[in-house]
Amino acid sequence: TAFLADISKDPIRWRATLYGWISGFCQSSEFQTFGFYLPVLFLMVGVSSILGNDLILMALYTLAAIAGWVAPMITPKVGQRGIGMLGFGTVLVSLLVCAGALYTGHPIILPFAAAFLMCGQYCAASNCMTIPTMVAKPEYRGTASGFSYMFVKAAAFLSIFLFPSVFTAIGQANSTLLVAIFPLVGLLAAIFLLPEVYGFEHD
Repeated sequence: TAFLADISKDPIRWRATLYGWISGFCQSSEFQTFGFYLPVLFLMVGVSSILGNDLILMALYTLAAIAGWVAPMITPKVGQRGIGMLGFGTVLVSLLVCAGALYTGHPIILPFAAAFLMCGQYCAASNCMTIPTMVAKPEYRGTASGFSYMFVKAAAFLSIFLFPSVFTAIGQANSTLLVAIFPLVGLLAAIFLLPEVYGFEHD
């Protein structure tokens, strides 16, 4: 309560913190849901073995690692807002392409869209805890970080718990389109809510 009372006094720190919570919830939701049915999508393009799935996932995580390495390097040029917009924008476009491929019956596009999604996902995820921790006062930084992570884990739990039923009820293409709501919310939050806090100083 002391942390919340303090952080809400400053509109810049409060908006940045809210963005961190929204970003954490959105990036975790989009990733957990997409990860749930990624093997199903690969099955549609003929990858049916556990080894094949593992090899593709390893390639995707390699791309994700590159994105996680590149994002901090370009932050001085594009800022934290730019990283958020780039990450969520990439995920949004990727999911829309995936949905389009499923609606039109062109599953061969799915692995390429998934690769772009992973790059964008790790850009979006690179600062969802960094920003709230950075703008919090030193005595509250541990609380700020943990509080932000709570939104990540809450979204992960809800996604893993609820999404299989949604997937079964409305199908692959509709589920993909539904998941695209999360990066859209994250993108809008980066554009309209997050103040640029790169180089932020408390005084």
